Amino acid sequence: MLTAFPIVENMMDKDQMLKNLLKDYADTKVVTISYGEEVELRKS
Repeated sequence: MLTAFPIVENMMDKDQMLKNLLKDYADTKVVTISYGEEVELRKS
């Protein structure tokens, strides 16, 4: 997949960096999901 879609390599492991950058925003929650995983998000 990395050969077919080079952008994927640039995106790998960026989720933790984003989560860290947004940690001081009380109204923001970062949900990390894996490739192919599905989640349902609800506004609380």
